[in-house]
Amino acid sequence: MTEGFDVATADERRGFVSSALVIVIFLAAAGNAVAHPALYHYLEINLLEPGAAAVFVTVHAPELTDTVAPLDADVFGKEWLSTRNDETIVKLVESANHFADQVFAFRFGEREVQPSFAFPEPETIRHPGPDSSVPEGCFSGESILPYQFGEETLFINFSLSAQKRLMLIINRPASFPEVIDLEPGSQYTLALPAAPVSAYHRRWLEAAPVLTAVLILVMALIRRRRACLR
Repeated sequence: MTEGFDVATADERRGFVSSALVIVIFLAAAGNAVAHPALYHYLEINLLEPGAAAVFVTVHAPELTDTVAPLDADVFGKEWLSTRNDETIVKLVESANHFADQVFAFRFGEREVQPSFAFPEPETIRHPGPDSSVPEGCFSGESILPYQFGEETLFINFSLSAQKRLMLIINRPASFPEVIDLEPGSQYTLALPAAPVSAYHRRWLEAAPVLTAVLILVMALIRRRRACLR
């Protein structure tokens, strides 16, 4: 069932819009042979807030259904998608979630995480609006993956079962989006900005000098006692 879609922050919108420009430039440079959203899978990761990776998966709607595909004149499937009813849109969203679960895997170090993507309401999927950065005939879902202090790497696995290559887009503060072209079966290692120190970790860090001093004193006393027993 379609979940609510939270309004993105200003930074997230800027990241998503700039990456949409990257997609347009990439496809234009590649030429007509690959200038079609159906020839790539799309995954975008925003690292705009320390301690959280915002993951956006974009799917080409006509590929999620076994029903009649768009006509040649509707090459991207924009008109086809705009005429789907709510029931069909819900099924497309379910298929998109299944697709993301089968094709992508995420791991912070040794800790595996399972994204839960939130997609827009059916009407927004049908008619994204003039400010949308989503390619025609596609729709996107978002999942926030929190990570902890000390977790410095996100591993992204792209399944060998995928039928197409992946365009991975990384957004960082004050940086132009980074675009990575991955083949099926690839793993990408993403360096993360440091997460904020939690209250729990902060207490241990503050106590570390005291604990170290106590340990040194204890070891000195043990050595002195052994020397006296000789």
